[in-house]
Amino acid sequence: TTQITNRDYPHVAAPLYAVFRSDIDIRQQDRMIVYQDAEGNTIVFTQCHTKYYNADPAAVTGLHTEAIESVVSLPEEYENCTVGEKVGAWFKKGDRAFLCWTISAEVSCVIEYSPELVAKTDIFKMAESVAPIKAEE
Repeated sequence: TTQITNRDYPHVAAPLYAVFRSDIDIRQQDRMIVYQDAEGNTIVFTQCHTKYYNADPAAVTGLHTEAIESVVSLPEEYENCTVGEKVGAWFKKGDRAFLCWTISAEVSCVIEYSPELVAKTDIFKMAESVAPIKAEE
């Protein structure tokens, strides 16, 4: 596995995190958007794009954990949920909470936020309004 981040390529303006795995022939690219209020509180939205070469995207069913884990490590136990009709997971780590869901084999999303500042129901409403961001080639 080879990981490339913006730290490796500081001239890349858009947030970028990519994982290239030759053993399953996929390319993972994450797009991050950070929302911040006047007090410095943040909501971080990441959309993970997986491009398949020789691998079969049909092999991905349910939550695409490999894509999600390019953003955050899933704990052993988490709350199963749905975002709209899509499979998801919700959990807390320290003072942050994470809502993760898979839109398709090619697109998964993560919202990271402070649960004491934003209601869980509001995060789910936000998640339900998400549309895939066009992946870069």
